Amino acid sequence: MTQRAERWLPLPRSHVERRALKQLAKVLAQFDELPRLAWVVPKLQSGWQAFSELRDILRLTDAELPRGDLRYLSTREFPQLEMARLCEIEKTTKAYHPQLRKRVTDSHCSSSAEAVILKYLDRYAKQLFGHPATYDDDGNVISVVERTNNVAEHFFGADKQKLRRRLGRANLGRDLEDQPAKAVLASNLLHSDYVRVLCGSLEHLPAAFAELDQETLREATPLQRSNRDSGLLKRIGALVAGEEPLPQSGIIVPQMRQPDASVTEF
Repeated sequence: MTQRAERWLPLPRSHVERRALKQLAKVLAQFDELPRLAWVVPKLQSGWQAFSELRDILRLTDAELPRGDLRYLSTREFPQLEMARLCEIEKTTKAYHPQLRKRVTDSHCSSSAEAVILKYLDRYAKQLFGHPATYDDDGNVISVVERTNNVAEHFFGADKQKLRRRLGRANLGRDLEDQPAKAVLASNLLHSDYVRVLCGSLEHLPAAFAELDQETLREATPLQRSNRDSGLLKRIGALVAGEEPLPQSGIIVPQMRQPDASVTEF
């Protein structure tokens, strides 16, 4: 473990990094001294080796993350190479599956890490591959669907962080429900090709918003958290727009008092 940690920290190391490595070596030495923890070490190492072997078979690296490690070569920008890589991964996984089953059967251990991996492969192996691809008229691959949901998960996490900074609340369950699905399209304004198709340039963005249909905007979910006054605010908005609001239980609308006919006008 100490050797692996030293490989993770490149040379030259700072004083803080050297002190962290020294502290890590001291903590790891306690595992050998305490009998009640000694049995944990081989079990953790066995699980780590099985997990690392599966990652190597599936070729899962940090390069597939949105902010992935640039030291790994990523083929996502080259659809033809990405499709060939996925086919090679599928071929390797199909050969690994029966080998893993034989090892689990020979070991007679149903609680090992390899047995757990085998159980999930039996259940989800067919869903790991077969990702659809788009071809041009010549039969060349021009795009391949992502094989993981890393991009969507990281985008969702970053969007929650922005929402938490804006609202200052820890629980964002209702805020995410009230937020319209179209709100995530605002992040596309960071891409020049999207802006060019939408309005030409950011200078023309206000005009593009002004041309939107008012009826569509009125029916859209507002970018605010619903509360006990939301129904009343909608009725007030309908009255301001000159429309007849629908009756709603629990809200009392004051009526104009009719003049008394018995009162003599002067």
